[in-house]
Amino acid sequence: MTSGSDLVSFPTDEGRATTEAIIDDPSNALICLDFDGTLAPIVADPQDARPDPEAMAALERLLTRVGRVAIVTGRPVDVALQLGGFAMLPDTSRLRVFGQYGAETWNGATGHIHVPAQPPAIGEAKLQIERMLADLSAQNPALRGTAIEDKGLAIGVHTRRAADPAEALVELTPRLDTLADRLGLITETGSQCGGAARRSQRQG
Repeated sequence: MTSGSDLVSFPTDEGRATTEAIIDDPSNALICLDFDGTLAPIVADPQDARPDPEAMAALERLLTRVGRVAIVTGRPVDVALQLGGFAMLPDTSRLRVFGQYGAETWNGATGHIHVPAQPPAIGEAKLQIERMLADLSAQNPALRGTAIEDKGLAIGVHTRRAADPAEALVELTPRLDTLADRLGLITETGSQCGGAARRSQRQG
């Protein structure tokens, strides 16, 4: 008889041991999943992302077998819930959604959503990024099509729809880093996302 772990190739012994522990005692397991690129395919427009039906079916089965399932995403928690439809699953008592990489939360057992207030620096960053993009796009056509996403606790600058995504990312990244430093924020670079200004974890 073949065990579940024998159906998967593991690069490390630790990975195999962890998987076997989950199989042996799923009720004490926590499974963490991303939204974009895991439950939902990466798409050009973030608002078009929807979970793959087979991924949702697998998630539904997981929720009947393991102790907890956590969806951890850079998106705001309310956006993840809207696009993912997670609240509509038959049983969400074991499901948690962490938006903004944990700053925002949704408890599937109670339906409670916690969202901190937006720091003033994020609003200022959005205004300055909008002006920056308008000025740079007028000078450099490669940046045209770059989009801003207001995430509440972060500002996403997406270059995947720019006329030249690679050049736009190179052009914008140092400017966003400088702006973030000036406002007491940090930047994070994702897949064709030219630095998202987030509340600095270094601030008290």
